[in-house]
Amino acid sequence: MLVSLPLPGSSGSFGTIARNAGAILNSGFEFAATVHHNIGDLNIRFTASLATLHNEVLDIYGGNAITAGAVEFGNATRTEKGHPIGAFYGYKTLGVFPDQAVIDAYTFTSSTGVVSMIQPGAKPGDIKFADLGSANGGAPDGKIDANDRYYMGSPIPDLTYSFNLNLDYKGFDLSVFLQGVQGNEIYAELVCWTQGMHNNFNVSTAALDRWTTPGQITNVPRAVRNDPNGNISKISDRYIKDGSYFRLKNISLGYTIPKKLGNTLHISNLRVYVTGRNLITFTKYPFYDPEIGSNAINTLGTVNTSRGIDNGYYPQPRTIITGIQVDF
Repeated sequence: MLVSLPLPGSSGSFGTIARNAGAILNSGFEFAATVHHNIGDLNIRFTASLATLHNEVLDIYGGNAITAGAVEFGNATRTEKGHPIGAFYGYKTLGVFPDQAVIDAYTFTSSTGVVSMIQPGAKPGDIKFADLGSANGGAPDGKIDANDRYYMGSPIPDLTYSFNLNLDYKGFDLSVFLQGVQGNEIYAELVCWTQGMHNNFNVSTAALDRWTTPGQITNVPRAVRNDPNGNISKISDRYIKDGSYFRLKNISLGYTIPKKLGNTLHISNLRVYVTGRNLITFTKYPFYDPEIGSNAINTLGTVNTSRGIDNGYYPQPRTIITGIQVDF
């Protein structure tokens, strides 16, 4: 478990060093099957593969959790014993307060019978955060603080799969490649930027659904200067989105002229083809591209504890390519 850790000041140096910071368990199953079959002049080849993965940190040497995943207002991931590497860690949200009455009713009763408001500083249109008390054995304590954070999901897919089909028939050839992942989450920092209304740039049309009127039910908090309730600045599950997808990654159709015709034209091979890439993607992810953070190793060869964070990755383009291949 190699991670980049800061050099101690006593070394007289700055920067980081790759160190073995703990132990990891990776377990799962891998399956692959290939089928060949001929029906007259039709040649069929089909391959399917899938892999499951359970990732768990068994030990952190020194015992201290590793925080990473830098976003605008802090770190979105935490690597700790008993959880996946780079799991998303933050506050649980319970929607947006529609009016003052709901804020007043969100209370905590102590062991001595004292009733107090859990978010006394909140205003209508602010986000309601769950009083989990995760760091206190899961016992609510009547206030929202760092102890209420919990593990919100993992960027590591539970299942990765692909299908590859190749057909050949009298000079025609067709290849289809589909692939996908299931069971992973994405930290969509784009929610912060497109709905935040806190920076000096435009936002998306989603901001039109922000809370504006008492009693309004919405999942987009009010526009307010300095974000006093932490609607935007608190790392929360409001930014967590389902990263599962199924994609037609590549499809290609071609035709190769018969050899007799090729000899007449004094060429050994002529093939005409059309290829499409990333044509169709089935996903619930609301932003540009769910296929992000797939590289588990960074340039230093250390474990990437910051993957699965969408800071506005440029999406993979949908392309159509046509061509003629000629061999003399």
